[in-house]
Amino acid sequence: GKAVLMTLPAVMADVAAVLKEKAPDLDDAEVELLSSDLALTEYLFIEEEEERAKFGPWLKDTVTNIDIKAMLKNRQGYKDVLGERNTITVAEAKRAAGISPTA
Repeated sequence: GKAVLMTLPAVMADVAAVLKEKAPDLDDAEVELLSSDLALTEYLFIEEEEERAKFGPWLKDTVTNIDIKAMLKNRQGYKDVLGERNTITVAEAKRAAGISPTA
């Protein structure tokens, strides 16, 4: 709900710090793109607060530099899925990330 939305700026800053630490070769625009994307797609849509609390440790302890580069490549590839449109459906985003659209 609204309380989760209020945490997004802090979450995005935390994600950006982890990305810079794990992938120091990313430029600022890539860090901003990926931190926004992860906060909005991975953190925001976790319904249970207990599960949402696992997001930070997952990012810090599990995600590698290689994972980060793959996520960035997938995120940058969304424009190939979109074509001329300015929006993307959830199913399209999942397909672009290699996830079943029904998952």
